[in-house]
Amino acid sequence: MSEEESVIVRTNLKEKIANRTDLRSGKEAVDNLIRVLDELAVELVDAAGNSAREDDRKTVLRRDVVDAERVVLEETAPQVDEIVDPIASLSAEDMLKLAKQ
Repeated sequence: MSEEESVIVRTNLKEKIANRTDLRSGKEAVDNLIRVLDELAVELVDAAGNSAREDDRKTVLRRDVVDAERVVLEETAPQVDEIVDPIASLSAEDMLKLAKQ
């Protein structure tokens, strides 16, 4: 998705980062965040549209967006074993480094 097609406004995102973190944001970080948010927005729109179609409606309603949020975010959320297995294989030294981060 090009910058012209983005649903995220660069200046708004930079301001949000500054306001929430009290930090500046690099161009590459903002570009990457915009890409990720745009991809998520497309997935949410598609899922909400599918929910409305499943109910034979031509209007996306709030409940479709709520359903889409649940479906998309649950699909992208890591499962416990996806997190625990890699951590379990870390050395004690690596665990300490991770804890400090």
